[in-house]
Formats: sequence, structure tokens, C-alpha cells
Amino acid sequence: MFLTTIWAALQQIYGSLAIWRLFPRHSAQTQKIEANTTQAITALRNEDWTALRPLFLLPLRLLLTEILLRKAWESVLTIYGPLEDIGPATFSNYWLLHTATAPLRFKQGSVSLSLQWAVTGHLIGLRVIPLASNRWKPPSYATSEDITETKLSLGRGIYKVGATLTLPTNPQPKTPCVILIAGSGPTDRDSTIRSLKPFKDLAYGLSSSGIAVCRFDKVTYTHGLWLKLLRRNRSMTLTDEYVYHVLDAVRQVRKHPGISEVFLLGHSLGAWPAAKITALDSAVAGCVLMACPAEQIYRCAVRQMRYLMAVNGGLARASNTMGEELVKLERQAEVADGLSPGSSVAAGELPFGIGPAYWLEGREFNPLGYSEHLSRKPLLVLQGGRDYQATMKDDYARYYETFRGCVSVEFRVYESLNHLFVAGEGLSVPAEYDKSGNVDAKVVDDIVLWVRRQVAG
Repeated sequence: MFLTTIWAALQQIYGSLAIWRLFPRHSAQTQKIEANTTQAITALRNEDWTALRPLFLLPLRLLLTEILLRKAWESVLTIYGPLEDIGPATFSNYWLLHTATAPLRFKQGSVSLSLQWAVTGHLIGLRVIPLASNRWKPPSYATSEDITETKLSLGRGIYKVGATLTLPTNPQPKTPCVILIAGSGPTDRDSTIRSLKPFKDLAYGLSSSGIAVCRFDKVTYTHGLWLKLLRRNRSMTLTDEYVYHVLDAVRQVRKHPGISEVFLLGHSLGAWPAAKITALDSAVAGCVLMACPAEQIYRCAVRQMRYLMAVNGGLARASNTMGEELVKLERQAEVADGLSPGSSVAAGELPFGIGPAYWLEGREFNPLGYSEHLSRKPLLVLQGGRDYQATMKDDYARYYETFRGCVSVEFRVYESLNHLFVAGEGLSVPAEYDKSGNVDAKVVDDIVLWVRRQVAG
């Protein structure tokens, strides 16, 4: 509340200063920014990178080549399809930062273009964001009145991350807890992907049904810049990325006086450390695997790129760019497949610029490699039928074949759900992640019933 009051006061002071032209809120400089916005939108519409690049502030201009701008735009076209229309821009400003926002309508969806301008009239930020109308909304199956939330801190030293413990408002004397483990990349505690927040949905849904939930920001999300400065991508492992924080979460929730059994739930790549820790840690009562890959994520990425090229086959420019990236990734994947302990292959020759240690350790985390040990614990495997990132054919089928005879393992398939377990129709495409939606209620119900059965014994 105090910080909010200070911020409001500073904004009022800023508004007053504008009258005296100390800051250009309504001035010739503002008109210049509006004119430059029109110029930037026109350049984007015409894909004129020679005209767009000079609008950036000088340090950025040196980094953003015309080729880089073109490839970035073509990656947007790969997701959303051909651009059909750009609407009029609206403007806002906070202190020395001016923001212009314009709606973009593509064949496969609509988003907002956000242009951020320095007071000098130079472009310092350009990104595509969800439309305000498509932003996350709480699921219908849960309300904030049903839950209470407490902030936690996981990890040590410079690698601490924030976490949230969500509890039922009226918990039982002993409440089970599910720890959520997100997929690949720098992911926040809600597992936010554009308009969707599947982990926030799960936290609300499970806690509303009497199950506590702990979710946390990944270290690559909180400390991504620091990790890059330390060049940790060359030596980082899955243990660094996940295990220390998951184990700390297990330790802290077990100390909570109101929590009984602890379960892990991993989504996508997060399912691998969830399974590994469940198999090895007696403190974990069981595990939920959602959209669990059956092979290294670079192999999943190759499949995804082939799928998207087929879906966007009519968009030649985007397909050409993706084709170039696919050839590069396939070459890097072959190198990663051939790694052996002690390999000194440079990170730049491997997928996503990540060093050998990550991929070598990844082989040990694949649940298919220790299935017998894992099946000694209760396991729930969930799969969306429309998922093109972890697919029915390439991933789920292998888990079903491996575990189908195990009495401790249960399977659920949801034909209409995508990788984030949100309902849709037809072929799944990345653009649907920009539409407001929530994890399907049936998924939440199935997890709740499964946890209750394990607790009941």
C-alpha cells in the first residue's frame, strides 16, 4: 500500500512537471513519437527492415540487424499466419517511457503490438503481447475466497527463487500437497505462456478442492541474466535447473504443520525431474506426469518445427526461415546424440547453445530409463489429444507401452486438450495460447480424485 501511494504521488508530480515542459508529455516530442510510431507500423506492414532499423536507439540498432528483424518477424508469422490488418495505435507514458499499442490481426489470431519509445523519440522495445481481452482470468471451478496464499523462498544465495504455497481456506487437520514443476525455458511459478497460466489454474483448482499446492519460479526465470553473464549455459545441468529448488520445496512443505503427504506434478520437461525425484526420495508419495516427453527436448523441438512447417506450409517466407533453423537444429541434435562423458564439444555446436553436461545428465532423467524403480510409487500419466509438443504417438504411446501392466500407474487422455491442457478444436497451433482459457476442469477433478485415493491408501 505504501509503495502504491508513493507511485501515485510520483505520477501526479510527473503530470505537473509536464505543464512546465520539464518532461515532454504533451509536446513536439510527443508528436515526434506519434509520427515515428506511424513510420514503424508502416515499415512493419511493408516488411521494410531498412526503414525500421534506424528508428531504434543506437546501441540496439547495432545489435538488431535487418536479417535479425526479418527472422524475428517471420517467427511471428509462423505462429499466427499472414498479417491481415493493423489497427490504430493508442499511446500512454510513464516518466521517460512512452508506449504505443496497436492491435494486429493475423489469419490465426489477434495480438497487440507494443512499441516502447525513449524520450528522445528512439525505439527501445518492440514486442507482441496478448490482447487485453484475452488475458488470464480465474477458472470457473475456483475462486480466491476458497484459498489462501503464502510466499516462500526456495534455494540458497544468489540462486534463491520465489514460490507460492496455496492452501484451502478451511483445510483438514492434515492436507496433502502437490508441488508443481514447470517445463523447459525461463518459466514463472504460474507457468505463464502468453494468455495462459496453467499452474495458477491448477493451484486454484486443487486448493479449492482441499489440496495444498506449491509452485515456484524457475531459476532460469529469476536469474536468467545472471546465468548468462556467468556463462552458466555451458555447464548447467537439469539438477541445477530443477532439483535443488524442488528438494527445498519438499523440505519446506513437509515442515508445515498442516501438510501431510507430498506429491510432485511435472509438466512437459518438468515431468522428468518430477519422476526422478519421486523414484529416489522416500519423502515423495507419488507423481503426476503431464505431457511428459519420451526423448530429449531437442528431439521434441525437431518434431515441433516439422509440424509447424506443415501447418504453415502456405507461408513460404516463414517456412524458409524455419527450414533453415530446422536444418541447424537437426545437425546439433546429431552432435548431442553422439556425446559421451568427458566430451568437450562447444555449447554453440549443441541445441539451444546449452553445453554437454545438460544433455548427458538428461539421459539419466528420462523416466523410461528407470521405469521399474519409478513404478514402485503411485503414478498418474496425463496427455492432451491435440498436443503437438509432447504427442500421443511419439511420447504418450511409449509411456503407455512401458507402464500399462503396472497396478500403481494410471493413465488419462483428453482428446480435445492441447499441451497446456486447455480445450480447443482442430489442429493445435501456437496462436491458441493467446486466447483466454484455463486448464480443463476434468483434469483438475482427475488429479484431485487420484490424490485422495493415494492418501486414503
